[in-house]
Amino acid sequence: MQRHCMGLFRALENKISGVCYNGFMDAAQIALYTRDGYISTTKAAEILGESRWTVRNRIIRGELIGWRPTAASRNYRLWRRQVMEIAARQQAKAIRRARIMTSQMVLDI
Repeated sequence: MQRHCMGLFRALENKISGVCYNGFMDAAQIALYTRDGYISTTKAAEILGESRWTVRNRIIRGELIGWRPTAASRNYRLWRRQVMEIAARQQAKAIRRARIMTSQMVLDI
């Protein structure tokens, strides 16, 4: 999939120097994400249980929406709501895997 730069975010927040994201978002989803504010890569890494570098790589790959507040900035900002949604999906996936493993263990006994 091609990376699509979302110029619409620039209109929503003047601080944003550019945003790239692998996907399309409608106005309702953009409004939902912008309502809860943003967090740093360090905080996102803490929430997701990953390193800062993994979070930055996910931004570069387009899996997370991230931007630099200024063109010269080395740090990224991320939408808090998107990070929380991804963390919830990861947790649900881990729970499903644990249930499958537990049921297989019971069958093996």
